[in-house]
Amino acid sequence: MSDKVFLLKIKAPQFWLEFAHRYGISEVVLIKGEGPCKSMIMGDTIIIDIEYRGIRGYRKILDVTSYEEVITAKFLHELAHYVKKHYSYKKKQSKIICLEDVCERSVEEILSDRCEREAWEFVAKFKHENPELFQALVGAVREYLN
Repeated sequence: MSDKVFLLKIKAPQFWLEFAHRYGISEVVLIKGEGPCKSMIMGDTIIIDIEYRGIRGYRKILDVTSYEEVITAKFLHELAHYVKKHYSYKKKQSKIICLEDVCERSVEEILSDRCEREAWEFVAKFKHENPELFQALVGAVREYLN
């Protein structure tokens, strides 16, 4: 008998989808489940693990505290990888971009990786330069998941 892993796939809030479409993303999927669920980019789809784990990196680098802020930062982080074409770069190096792996490293280790540093900087800059839009994205996911 094989072990089954439960995975819940949820379409992201409409506001997130509309926002992501501006950057060329076709779909944003939220996932929740047991086992090794990870936030990532697959083609032009963003997949966000909405479990509340692997968040220390967000708190250390981006000063986000609420569950919804963390999930929104994950979304923007993965969007940054897409916009900056990191997936192609990492694929050439035979590495999969996986945010949760990064969050367990020290800040110095995270920022020493060019792709990760650029993605974190994208989120920090976005949060700083567009606080109302950041909060609107946070509010959309808060309302959607509650």
